[in-house]
Amino acid sequence: MPLYCFHIPPTTLNPSHFHQKSHKILGTHNEKRVLASRKISHAAHSRISPLWTVDEIAEAVNGTIVQRGPPGPICTDTRTLEPGQWFFAIRGENFDAHEFITPELGHKGCVGVIGNWVCPNWDKGFKMANYARNKFHGCLVGVTGSAGKTTTRTMIALTLESLGLVHQTHGNENNRIGVCLSLIGIPQNVGFVVLELGMDRRGEIMELARMARPSIRVILNVGCAHLENFASLEEVAMAKGEILAEAKPGDVCVLNADDPLVVSLPVPHGVKKVLFGQRLECDVRFAAEKVHGVMEFEWVEFVIPSPGLHLAQNACATAAVAVALGFLFLKLEYHCRDLFLKRVAILGDMLELGQAETVSHEMMLSLCCDSHFDLIALVGKRFLRAAENLNLVGERNLLYSPDAESLAFEIVQRLNRNDVILVKGSRGMQMEKVVAAIKAMNLGFPHE
Repeated sequence: MPLYCFHIPPTTLNPSHFHQKSHKILGTHNEKRVLASRKISHAAHSRISPLWTVDEIAEAVNGTIVQRGPPGPICTDTRTLEPGQWFFAIRGENFDAHEFITPELGHKGCVGVIGNWVCPNWDKGFKMANYARNKFHGCLVGVTGSAGKTTTRTMIALTLESLGLVHQTHGNENNRIGVCLSLIGIPQNVGFVVLELGMDRRGEIMELARMARPSIRVILNVGCAHLENFASLEEVAMAKGEILAEAKPGDVCVLNADDPLVVSLPVPHGVKKVLFGQRLECDVRFAAEKVHGVMEFEWVEFVIPSPGLHLAQNACATAAVAVALGFLFLKLEYHCRDLFLKRVAILGDMLELGQAETVSHEMMLSLCCDSHFDLIALVGKRFLRAAENLNLVGERNLLYSPDAESLAFEIVQRLNRNDVILVKGSRGMQMEKVVAAIKAMNLGFPHE
């Protein structure tokens, strides 16, 4: 079980630097219609739920109030709508939520509808996210990178909970609509927001950064996850670096010093840069073993019971964010679980790799075989092709299914309590179906 150490520099930044100023909302000729149906009690909602008044909604979307309704939280999915919520009808690339505006919403307790049959696309709805961002005056942390965004975002949120209430991205909803909905859902009295910013093409991170306006901007790494739309890793790095481009004095950029493509990205003049990693020049540095005799830094010891250096790197990025916020000491506790019976890797296809697709899947599968996993389960045609190329088809410890749902049915029959299980795959492979099936077995696995 690896033991890691961080050193924390004695000088820190003033958290008051991260309070944001409001900006005016830009107008548009397209209107959102604000329709109200009935009044209802809000007792069922949490005391920190973000309640939007009808006037705030109308101002945010430059809409017309057809009929007034009571304040309430906003929901964008009729399937999860709760009594007392407004329904925001979004027209996206694949669905038009206006089709779900039916009398059934009233039966569910919906207090009003924000709709627009005129608006041709979802982009006009970003005005509401801008309005929500202007209302938030705490610290917003934006995290991007080719890998580790969800883990690091969760670590940061857990760390910041010691300082106050935290709002974070739900799941891995890190695209344009996901970031927008995360901003709209910021509760009224939270002090911190931690958002993932994802991308698959040039200009997307810039758009998300302009919407979220992070106080702390984190880049974890640059990898081949997006090569389908880029000619080289250098181009991927430039696209990730868009999160830094419009940082202002008082903001902080947290960068992985071990990744040359990340650390070489330009940071605007007057913006503080905090480096993390294993290099000696890092502001927050971790080592695989305890180091003695360093007096100018404070060392924090912690143990991660899960295999993988990447988890230590994610924790180091979290420590760097804590330093940027003024923490003099960060304590991370990881509790060891019982000895495991077997190690299981469940891998879904890696999408958007372009010409690197074949070699990347073969390399990943070879690494798993060399690591002597007791069971390797594969989902998708790309990993099947890799197994065929490596002459692994038919191996006793290899399981294959064309989709996550099929694998979920098979994998639960091969697992036992205390097994250590790694589940990984591109979002489009829907690996959460496998995770849900494993959790439903009630074998004592943690829920997150």
